[in-house]
Amino acid sequence: MSQYEFQVSVDAFLAANLNALQSKKACLGEPISVGGIELKVQRITFGDNSIRHRKPVTYAVFFMDHGQLIGREADGFQTQLTQDITLHVATVDGIRANPNSPAPIVLEVSVRLVFDIDYYAANGRCYLRTDLSGFEWGKHPFSKLPPGIDSEMAKAKAEEFATVHFRSPLKPFEIVFPLLPDASPPPVINAGITVNQFLQIVSFRVEVGNSTSNVDIPWRNFFSGFVTDRRESSDWGYYVARGMFELALSLTVEGELKSAPLPGLELRGVDTKYSNAVGAPTLTTTIDGIYDLPDPLGTLHLAPQVRTALSVEYLNQFIIDIVLPDIEGALKNFIAPFVKFGKMLPEPLGSAFAGILDSARKKVKSPSLKMDGCDKLSDLHWQCRRYLTLPDSVGGELRAQKLAALDDGIVIAGSMSAPRLTDGELEASYEEFDWKVPEASCGTASATAAAILTEYPEVAPAEASIYLQHTGTRPVYVCGVTPINDLLGVVTSTDIGVDDELLPTRVGIRIANPGSAYAESPYPLDFLVWTSAGTRLVRLPPVPELTQEKLRKLVAEQLLIVANCHTITAPWWRYPHGFNPRWLVDPPFEKQVEHLWRFEITGLSGNAAVTVSDREGKALLVAKAFAGQPTRFSTVLSAVEEQGFNVARTGRGSEEQTDESARGITINQQLLVTESKVSLPSPCSQLLATALWVPTGLVAVHDEGIVTFDLSTPSRPRILSEWSLPDVKAVLDRPTGLLVVTATGLLTIGTDGKVTPAGPQELEHPLLDAVCTDEGLYVLTEKTLEFRSEEDFLVRYRTSESGRALARLQDNLVVGGPEGFSIRETSPEAWSDRDGPRDGPHVLRVLASTEVNNEVLAVLSDSTTLAITIWDGEFALSAEYARPPWFALGTRLADVFVRGDRHPDLFVRTDQDPQELIVSRFSESRQVGPEAMRDPNQKLK
Repeated sequence: MSQYEFQVSVDAFLAANLNALQSKKACLGEPISVGGIELKVQRITFGDNSIRHRKPVTYAVFFMDHGQLIGREADGFQTQLTQDITLHVATVDGIRANPNSPAPIVLEVSVRLVFDIDYYAANGRCYLRTDLSGFEWGKHPFSKLPPGIDSEMAKAKAEEFATVHFRSPLKPFEIVFPLLPDASPPPVINAGITVNQFLQIVSFRVEVGNSTSNVDIPWRNFFSGFVTDRRESSDWGYYVARGMFELALSLTVEGELKSAPLPGLELRGVDTKYSNAVGAPTLTTTIDGIYDLPDPLGTLHLAPQVRTALSVEYLNQFIIDIVLPDIEGALKNFIAPFVKFGKMLPEPLGSAFAGILDSARKKVKSPSLKMDGCDKLSDLHWQCRRYLTLPDSVGGELRAQKLAALDDGIVIAGSMSAPRLTDGELEASYEEFDWKVPEASCGTASATAAAILTEYPEVAPAEASIYLQHTGTRPVYVCGVTPINDLLGVVTSTDIGVDDELLPTRVGIRIANPGSAYAESPYPLDFLVWTSAGTRLVRLPPVPELTQEKLRKLVAEQLLIVANCHTITAPWWRYPHGFNPRWLVDPPFEKQVEHLWRFEITGLSGNAAVTVSDREGKALLVAKAFAGQPTRFSTVLSAVEEQGFNVARTGRGSEEQTDESARGITINQQLLVTESKVSLPSPCSQLLATALWVPTGLVAVHDEGIVTFDLSTPSRPRILSEWSLPDVKAVLDRPTGLLVVTATGLLTIGTDGKVTPAGPQELEHPLLDAVCTDEGLYVLTEKTLEFRSEEDFLVRYRTSESGRALARLQDNLVVGGPEGFSIRETSPEAWSDRDGPRDGPHVLRVLASTEVNNEVLAVLSDSTTLAITIWDGEFALSAEYARPPWFALGTRLADVFVRGDRHPDLFVRTDQDPQELIVSRFSESRQVGPEAMRDPNQKLK
């Protein structure tokens, strides 16, 4: 039987299933009417769970007979999971009668749920199905029943609720993965789940390829619980039969030899044998072939062997070491006697015989290897790395820790992490309604807007907030927010917004002026907040009266917005030593945030600059001014860094602005809210947005390969795919897939996830970087800068021995390296240096800016970063940063920004610690004016 088997200890399996139930995003449904009483399930708590394997059942299994699928019956036992739950129930009247407080629980219903778990194959895929099949009631399943509700009625309603709430969709659940390079497993024919006789192991088994007519016998034993423990004393074990490796490797080698034959070899067959004699799994592939050598050497029969060793490293990496046969060495031994004989022959026979031997040597060559994700350790030794794709539908996090070589196959084993989550209480608080300035963009904001607000105060909206959090560790979700008891209908559903469906979160309510009828008889505004941890009535105090004093403040704020939009003269010019800006935007509830500052300054001459420095006076960035143009720059600071940072004009130009109306500054403050953090196995070198697989896709390149993520839910990034591809230099996004630049050549990753070579594979020099243009591809090597057409053949190249990094700037290329940087035109017809090469500091990286159009960043060896732009047709330095700026290695996807957590270490690394990516959301922003500025000579409190 050719099979794969995935085993989990019962304890780990139960912990994972409990974790999955506790983590499930599941709203608690509509109120239930029982005996004329409206009841609402407030929360579900989970108790003990267990595994059963005693219910007789018959399974269908199959084998192939002359291309026809034939079925057999295999008796066994149904795998079942039991889970104790308690429903905590309140009345709808109780919820409404207790605003801003938890409703009293009037009924607790305890019941044991019984689930049937099935695992089966259909159309070549495997599926896991979990069906709620029964309820088991104890002697005292209820607390005191409310009047008018009897026990049978309560049971029926509880079962009806649980049937809907615990309905589980059919899940694809694959345990068949190709472990060897370029090998695809045979099609799946049978699959099943069982529990061993001692209720210690849950086992998933898949049979691939063909089977025999007595297929029912081994499957009957399996479904009856007769399984061998494959876990190697770990939480889980993944077993692959030796025959799967032997077949896969034989087919792979034979296919390679047929597609790229060895010179002079007549292939007769390929056979692979598995062994665990040395305590580790090894595979020996024998290639049966003959070489027809020149006369009088005759025929050389060889059986060269490819030796493959398997191992597992940390971070779920599967290592394949491949040692190729030394055929040239075998030939040398074969012809050694002939060499001696030739030396004894008289001339010209000796020379002629030597020529025959030389012809034989040229005819016989040792094989080479070209496989994706493989490193050449020596001429005959290659090492390939694969990320282990492990099942993800059982629940919990799997980590591979060991590999064991058994007589009949290999086992990869490891740990499963599935912490038990705790229940808690839903907590709600609020901020009362307050009057706000009407929203307006700079295009519509004007003094007229302030006049309108003065004349028609009813255009001012009112805003309130509800804050939700949960005291337990279980994830809790917002399911909906509904206004009730609103006699005049002052709140509509479109007035309500939820920052994040996962608690803790904020519910924002922004309503239009309720009008005179409400002002005459104001009343509290009630909101039913539905969550997966219960329903709460939140009652907000009435919207306050819009007084004349409050209206004056709103008008003043409106005028300030207008002033900021028109960049009026600010105290910036009054402080000879600059000013210390003050942050004015309130952070969201219970969120980690950073402060993004964007500045725009007008009135500077062409030789002036703006310097941002820390409280010690060290320059963080220097932005250069260009005559007649605003000077723009941005920075991200923590609250501590802001306490003493200073913005000052430095340098003076020959054309200082004397027109006061031309002098101005606009400051935009925006919150960067941290949604999540993602760990990579090694330091990150590139981030790239892509829509190849999902609209919100992210590509992360790290030292050991490439990972793609789905960021459709920024708070919970999901891994899409992983590829082990060492020494990746750059990744480019193309409509048909990713173009991957490695030191040894170009690769493409298609939308199907397959990695294939692209372009010339026989390279004279290692590749370092590449950029795409409309005309084609520019590739930087250790010695040349090459241009390739879309067909990936070399069109033109030029020497570039000092270049190490490449970026595009309009119709030019910026090449950086140990001797500085140079700028070259992209047109291959007129390929020339625009500016350079320049003597300068060592440039490690050149990157296209994701924050500023028409700008390239050059990162130096000391982390100093130069911003290069084109001004008036010439290249110019637009800014200098003491360290790579916040956007240097980041990428934006709509309102989400992703970057690494250690800016300097992204470029100058001395460690190999795993790299964290920070997933942030651009949140509330505000343009501020003079109220954000203060003289740095004033003492900070």
